[in-house]
Amino acid sequence: MCGEGATAGSILHQGKAKTVYATDRADQVLIVFRDDITAGNGQKRAEIPGKGSLTSRISALLFRELERAGVATHFLEERGPAGLLARAARIVPLEVVVRNRAAGSLSQRLGLPEGEPLPRPIVEHYYKRDDLGDPLVNRDHIRALGLASDDVVDRMEAIALRVNDILTARLAAARLVLVDFKLEFGLAGDALVVADELSPDTMRVWDAESGRRLDKDRFRRDWGGVLEGYEEIWQRLSESPFTGNAACGAGADETGAPRTFTTWVRIMPKEGMLDPQGKAVRDGLRALGFTGVADVRVGKMVQLVLTATSEAQARDDARSMAKRLLANPVIEDFSVHVASPGEGSR
Repeated sequence: MCGEGATAGSILHQGKAKTVYATDRADQVLIVFRDDITAGNGQKRAEIPGKGSLTSRISALLFRELERAGVATHFLEERGPAGLLARAARIVPLEVVVRNRAAGSLSQRLGLPEGEPLPRPIVEHYYKRDDLGDPLVNRDHIRALGLASDDVVDRMEAIALRVNDILTARLAAARLVLVDFKLEFGLAGDALVVADELSPDTMRVWDAESGRRLDKDRFRRDWGGVLEGYEEIWQRLSESPFTGNAACGAGADETGAPRTFTTWVRIMPKEGMLDPQGKAVRDGLRALGFTGVADVRVGKMVQLVLTATSEAQARDDARSMAKRLLANPVIEDFSVHVASPGEGSR
């Protein structure tokens, strides 16, 4: 059993709703979820008996889903009614938020109606500084403050989008919509792992049919029924075992042994960018009598043969390669396709 014999020791950190304890092993910590709930960067506070147990159980369930899908996390096992044994990790001082629909601060900043689906997930970064209100930051801010290397940020974004795919499918199986969520990451040795928690405290979850909100917004907006909303999420998740590829570890080897994945990176000029090569091809085709050619965009396809322990790792590695070398993110978009071992070329 993971962490067998580890016992709680001194307090290492006390956050708004969790306390982190040392254990008798330097590489493990015990995270205890309290019944506290806060909003507005801690300006609004309350205690809801039973909440800590629910957020702990939901987090454990979703961490297990990520691990089965090949995403590394700090989670080891549940401890008691509201505790998680976890790998000790140095937390990266950046929160990564993935948004699938407009809600909360995004709606306020951009004037989008709440609930409006976004054409593609939006990834945002927030500087973990309570005294500054956890401000939204961009890549240049991250570099200037030395918060994380470009490689770590690339990997965080790639993992966050993979987590989004897994959690969206998992919640959909329980007739729930994942509107948005926050992730924190830590470095356990050289491994970048998903850390902190995965619960209604850190994600917006709505009923798929009615749009009822079952998450922390019930507290933020004084709607009441916070515990009932959390309980409904727990019941639906625990009663709807997920058998989709994501939860079963798409491309993951149960032994964890490295395997070979053929991966394609498709790179195209961004919409609105000049494409001289595309224009030349268009003009040439028209000169040959193909008068129906309205436009041509010329890109490239890069084939990579990667060694990885899972499809998720291969995809994350390819995305990082594309961002850092294969594509110019200023003028080009890219997409990644990973073939499972044994899958033919496409």
